[in-house]
Amino acid sequence: PAAKDHPAVKGFGDEFLYTADWTNHDKSVTGKPGFQVLLRVDETTFEPVREYFQTRDGKPMGDDHPIAWTNTLNDGRFFYTELGHDVRSLDTKFGRQHIIEAIKWAAAEK
Repeated sequence: PAAKDHPAVKGFGDEFLYTADWTNHDKSVTGKPGFQVLLRVDETTFEPVREYFQTRDGKPMGDDHPIAWTNTLNDGRFFYTELGHDVRSLDTKFGRQHIIEAIKWAAAEK
């Protein structure tokens, strides 16, 4: 995790294996004001299944592929995750912590 002390990822170390599917974006949120990346995908660890990405050398986003992040704007807190597209990916120790702690964080006062 990029922000290993955030409650949505705390305790899982710098790297861990997690089986799920995720989406790809045209641009990363890394470095944008107010954003904190929580998780990134290491694209060297998987083979894309969609033909579109296979034709792009299997690197949809390259070295910077965030899949979970937070954002703050004024008094609001926002959390985004790509995990859970298939609910089975949330029915794990990490998945439950990730969602529950993220909701608590987003609902808390800033």
